[in-house]
Amino acid sequence: MPEEVKETVKEKKGGNKDRATVSVAIVAKNEEKTIIPCLKSVRDVVDEIVVLVDDTTTDRTFELAESRADTVDHYKWAEDFADARNQAIACCTKEWILIMDAHEILHPKSKDVLTNLLYRVTSKALESKLAQTKEGDRERAKVESLILKKDLSDTEIFSAFIYMNPKGSNIDELVPDTFFMQPRLFKNNGMHKYVGRVHNWLATKKESNAQKRPVNELVFIHKKPEEITESRKIQRADMNVRLLKEDIKEKPGWARPHFYLANTYHEMKKFDESLETFEKYLELSDWGAERAHAMLMMATICGEQKDYKKAEEILKKAIAEDWERAEIYCLLGDIAYDQKKFYQAEHWWKSAIDMKPPLNGLFLHGPAYTYMPYEKLAKLYSAVGEWMKAYENAKEAIRLQSPDSQLPNLMIIWKQRLGIKPDTMKIVVYDEDNRFTFLSDIRDRLAQKYNVATSVKYQAEYAKWGDIVWFEWCNQNVVEATSLDKPKNQKWIVRLHGFELINKARLMHLDWSKVDALVFVAQHVKQHFMETQWLPESTKSVVIHNGVNMPMWSFARREFSKSKNIGIIGMLTDKKGPLLLAKVIRRFAKVHPEYKFLLRLDVPRDVNINVKMLEYELRGLKNYEWVPRVESINSWMENLKFLISTSILESFSYVVAEAMAKGIKPLIHDFRGSRNLWPEELIWRDMDELDKVLEGNYDSKKYRMWIDKRYSLDGQMEKIEALMKELYGSIEKTDMERDRLE
Repeated sequence: MPEEVKETVKEKKGGNKDRATVSVAIVAKNEEKTIIPCLKSVRDVVDEIVVLVDDTTTDRTFELAESRADTVDHYKWAEDFADARNQAIACCTKEWILIMDAHEILHPKSKDVLTNLLYRVTSKALESKLAQTKEGDRERAKVESLILKKDLSDTEIFSAFIYMNPKGSNIDELVPDTFFMQPRLFKNNGMHKYVGRVHNWLATKKESNAQKRPVNELVFIHKKPEEITESRKIQRADMNVRLLKEDIKEKPGWARPHFYLANTYHEMKKFDESLETFEKYLELSDWGAERAHAMLMMATICGEQKDYKKAEEILKKAIAEDWERAEIYCLLGDIAYDQKKFYQAEHWWKSAIDMKPPLNGLFLHGPAYTYMPYEKLAKLYSAVGEWMKAYENAKEAIRLQSPDSQLPNLMIIWKQRLGIKPDTMKIVVYDEDNRFTFLSDIRDRLAQKYNVATSVKYQAEYAKWGDIVWFEWCNQNVVEATSLDKPKNQKWIVRLHGFELINKARLMHLDWSKVDALVFVAQHVKQHFMETQWLPESTKSVVIHNGVNMPMWSFARREFSKSKNIGIIGMLTDKKGPLLLAKVIRRFAKVHPEYKFLLRLDVPRDVNINVKMLEYELRGLKNYEWVPRVESINSWMENLKFLISTSILESFSYVVAEAMAKGIKPLIHDFRGSRNLWPEELIWRDMDELDKVLEGNYDSKKYRMWIDKRYSLDGQMEKIEALMKELYGSIEKTDMERDRLE
């Protein structure tokens, strides 16, 4: 041992008479790369260091430990981590014991926290400390630790934050991969020992009345070298499973071995075994924080298996156990995003941002409480074309130490997309209700020629950027926008689909004088509006239908197909005629039993009465099938011979147009305006007429040509661009007149 180190150890052995004394207990195996930093991090704040080295160690761990520790010895590995740690505890001679792993360091800013704790654990020590402390030092000490105002004389166990494998160069801004509270400092009175052959935990004798307190500012940085991490994974695949099963066999009522065995199975990608073991754990455990983490892991597995419904059910139960867990909301967002439910994903990821790490949380994921939700939101906003929001969220993610090296490059692209085309229109498009369901093709086409930004909720500051603002729906978003001041040289276009007419009161509160153009998706929608509402002469009204992107829909001559499948697609709401659909399916079961109905229907959140009603009406029938969400509607439609619409209220019926573009014959119920939109021979009013449409002439080529001529995206885009150029031209004229006046 070097002389200067020997002297330091000698001085420390005498202890500090003004505060409680503490021993550090460490067990180690092959830790030559980390043992010295570990010991250096605590050497000057503790009274004794005890290191027990596994007798199977093959590197210089023992020799290096001797240079810095007070007691160093070997222990015989008996496949029991708790036994090894308890042997180290038995060697400790001081009043308190601090547990560390050999690849941990005490956070530099936690040294004063540890010292303060040792002064605080007895009232006598506290009085001695305060008597010798200047007033300024005393006040500073209070700031250094939140627990200074509490009486700690009855406390025997203190929990510290463990930062697992943190990333970041700044010690004050580390982002741990995982972090959690764990008992690390406890009184050396024989009441506390470790149990569990692997993933051991501190247990206290029943007769003890010991109090436990968390200390936020006491932080240990736990970081293994990568080669050790990889070797430990291999170890877990064998030894951990075996030892955990032994613990379960010996103590079948213990919950924690089941928890760690399930985690180990998950790491080994044995998902069925993991789920089964987590289920058993949940039967045994009542610890909310750990139960929440178990559910989070179960939901992760279900998500990986694409069982989104089950994953969501589990996560909602996890919220009831530990509602502050940001990871739960992040995963709910991931599941929604995978299903292209962008609005839901945004909600969940924003919820994650609002969460603060719960003190009792287990295995908290550091990125979930820092940069991760912002990264995910940036990805979301990029996917839907909200470049400004993507940019701002990426900027915040980088500030919070995001390691994603692609973000800076993406930020450049997003910023460019907001204004790379000089001397041309800047367009802001809003779609609050359906997240660009109808608007995506229009937006993408416009972006090829103009500067386009997209968003959901109208914000005046964001919208200032545009020359033209397009509101996809005539809803509350427009009401709120028209209640605010409108930029003088900006033009507003509102598109009205049809359902908005139901809420006449909302339309009456809209300031139409600020709307420069009102676009209707069909003539009958315009007629209905004009019968019930009033527009000022300054507001231009025009009919522009929804456009079908023809190349996206594969065509085939389906009159020769032997398929007997009839599809129905859409959102199952009242206007889709669920009772009429049930009547049709029941009749086909008797009159046309060879046909099968494939129901690809989405259900609005919190509204399932239509599903229950439809299932009730169809009970006992075998000529229909519910179809879950599919990756590609175009591919799924390949199996259809017909597409049926039983809607009692429609503005256009986009799926009818898409089916016809593929050469599929639609069976269209006679909703108001249907005969102005679709061929007469495809429309039915009653069951006899439905039979005639079903059995009538089938001409795939004619259906495709009908859509191409009337409702192709190219044709509708010409009308949209003409409208925008007309409005943009009036802006330029106004500007020139103002310039002349000035």
